[in-house]
Amino acid sequence: MSEHHRFAGRLRKLQKPDADLLRTFYLGLDAETRRSRFHAAVADDFVARHAAMLIADAVVYGFFLGDALVGVGELMLPQDRSGGLAEAAFVVAPQARRRGIATRLMSAVLRSAANRRCRTLSIVSLRDNWAMRKIASNLSARLSIAFDALEAEIAVPAPTALSVLREAMADVSDTLVSLAEDAGNRRQAAPA
Repeated sequence: MSEHHRFAGRLRKLQKPDADLLRTFYLGLDAETRRSRFHAAVADDFVARHAAMLIADAVVYGFFLGDALVGVGELMLPQDRSGGLAEAAFVVAPQARRRGIATRLMSAVLRSAANRRCRTLSIVSLRDNWAMRKIASNLSARLSIAFDALEAEIAVPAPTALSVLREAMADVSDTLVSLAEDAGNRRQAAPA
C-alpha cells in the first residue's frame, strides 16, 4: 500500500456537537470489536453512556475516511488533572484497519497527554490484540500480561512549546469543523 493511501483521511478532536456521531460509531461496532474495546460484551445503554462520558470528561480524537468516523482514540485524565497516570483506549472499525489509523490516533493522544503534563499513559487491551501490542512496543512501552489483559505503560515525553502550539491550532480548526458539520447536519434534518 502506498503511504498516501495508507494515511488518507483526517484526524480531529471530537467536540460536544459530535456526541451523537460518537455514540452512533460505538453503537455500530460489531460484537467482536465492542468486546475488544470494552473487554466484555456490553449492552447498548452502556455504550451510549460511555460515549456521553467521553465527550464530557475526556480528550477524544476521531479519524475520518470521507465523512465516516472509523476510529476513536480516548484520553482519560486523572480526576484531579494533576498529571501523573492517564489512561488511553483505541478502537478502529474492522473495515478501516491496517491503514495506520491507530498509530495516528496514538500519536495525537500521546501529544495531548504530554501537553497536559501526564507522565505515564496506561493502555489496557485484550491479550491477543497484536496490533496494539505492536504499537505499544514501538513506543518502548513496558508491557505486562495478567489473565486475558495486556497492559502497556508508556512514558510520556515532556511537552514542548511547539507541541502545545500545534494542539491549540488544531483545536481551533477542529472546533470550527465540528460546528460547521453540526450546522450542516441540522440543516439536512430540518423539514423542507
